[in-house]
Amino acid sequence: MDTCCIDQTNNVELQESINSMFVWYHHSALTIVYLSDVPPSSESGALAKSVWNTRGWTFQELMASRRILFYQSDWTLYLNDCSPNHKDSDVIIEELADATGIDREALINFHPGTRNVRKTLQWASSRITTRQEDIAYSLFGVFCVSPTVNYGEKKQNAIGRLLETIIARSGDITALDW
Repeated sequence: MDTCCIDQTNNVELQESINSMFVWYHHSALTIVYLSDVPPSSESGALAKSVWNTRGWTFQELMASRRILFYQSDWTLYLNDCSPNHKDSDVIIEELADATGIDREALINFHPGTRNVRKTLQWASSRITTRQEDIAYSLFGVFCVSPTVNYGEKKQNAIGRLLETIIARSGDITALDW
């Protein structure tokens, strides 16, 4: 969504969109995930190996969405699972939990905010982003914080500001030990 629907050249729109993305996913009727690197008729385990599981912005997609469907590269449902929500599929949730280290319960019913900061940061820590600051910006909605977006500030500064905001809101200094 961020590359297709957000005007990256408009700083006001970019700031508002980054601060709203978690809410958009959470309130969406359905999140559709296209797994371009998962071939047709893939067996269990292909989703775990997908590049989708490594990208920073997809962390909030996964956590915020209440209803999600995963599609393989030929637009067939992953594992031919025709359930209306892949978060209800034990096989898919188990695969995601094993691949990401995220608790099953959190995958199914994540609550954003500053509870479990350390654990949430650990879950997101292996993700990668194209723009270095996005590793912090992609977590704003997860923690219900909205520091200013400032591309060019470098990854360390963006993460530092994110942690500072989280600690100021929660008082949880374990955020520094993730």
